[in-house]
Amino acid sequence: MRWNLLAWLLLSLWSVNAVASGFAGNELWVGRSVKQSKKERDFTIGLDAKFSPMDIAKFGVQDAAKNAMVDQCIKTEAVADCQDAVDQAFDHIADIPDSEWAVIENMAANPAQLEQKLIEAGVPQDSARAVRNYAENPNNDITPAEALDLAKQVSRQNGVTILLEPYANLNFDLVEFQVGTPMIINAYKSSSDFTLGNINSDLKFGHLWDAGIVTTGLSYGVHLYFPTAYQDRANAAAYGDLFQTPKYLYGYLSLAPYIVAGVDLPFITIQAYAELVSSHRVWGDGIQKHVQYFKYGTGITILPDFVFSIIAELDGMAPLNNASAFNTLFVVGGLRLNIAWFSFSAAVQTPVYGWNRNYSDNLGISDFNQISRIGVIGRFAFIF
Repeated sequence: MRWNLLAWLLLSLWSVNAVASGFAGNELWVGRSVKQSKKERDFTIGLDAKFSPMDIAKFGVQDAAKNAMVDQCIKTEAVADCQDAVDQAFDHIADIPDSEWAVIENMAANPAQLEQKLIEAGVPQDSARAVRNYAENPNNDITPAEALDLAKQVSRQNGVTILLEPYANLNFDLVEFQVGTPMIINAYKSSSDFTLGNINSDLKFGHLWDAGIVTTGLSYGVHLYFPTAYQDRANAAAYGDLFQTPKYLYGYLSLAPYIVAGVDLPFITIQAYAELVSSHRVWGDGIQKHVQYFKYGTGITILPDFVFSIIAELDGMAPLNNASAFNTLFVVGGLRLNIAWFSFSAAVQTPVYGWNRNYSDNLGISDFNQISRIGVIGRFAFIF
């Protein structure tokens, strides 16, 4: 009886999958996917989300910033106990509201007023003296104001960065169109902030060849990212997840042509893609006017159109022009739940190469930005 039930279940799964075609359920999390057949879906609305703990995303950066401040304090004999003064400084700076901190940053060129403002904001006197000393003698050839901005940002390291992108997708016979609006929420212990990313649109063409239980597909298109990100606060998100950089990079218009090929077999879908990203600065003060790099990868989906699907990806990047930092390799793996017209998926993404890197060489942003060592990806979609 038990074996009969198992045989019936396997036969049912085979029959369902055998009649399905057109790359149903083939969406990857990071890489490009073959355009699905129109009979698989006409319209989709959804939400992509990624969560990155800041203390992991900025691995070791707070300690490095503290050590630099302590070393400068000891070198100049600013206070008696430099380590304690710096530790307390970071603890208190993290709780200073952004509006009040903006006033403090304006005092960067006047050390005496800077120290007094820090004390008025609740920073102990020795700690205020250590911060003043660091602002007067910053490392890495940065200005006093940049030194203060760095201290503020890494002091609030313990928190969560949430990347959200609501999107809508229209699928026709030969072409598919999608538009997305990325957003960034930084949630700290005592405050949070919201930043808009670069609104983007994706135009994809696709061709499928059905040979019974095997379907092959070829798709190609272009993804355009408009420079709508709000100020340079979006850069931290852009460099926390390099594969999403065009969605959040402030002041850059990005164009990304790509090509995808795949095979849709019973129980499994295999896809591979290549993409050229070309970003052009239209405003802001980034060092590079043009940045170009290559993206590539492959993905496999097991049981793509069943209730539960398993998805694994390997995604890489290679620098081409002014993009030495874009040289990394990621792995992504997770599960997807498919129920009628609703789909939910969750995955973990982590770099296996190139994560411990800063990006000031490329676009002139502060060197505390590091690739997130781990991220949790979620996707909710209603497919019609």
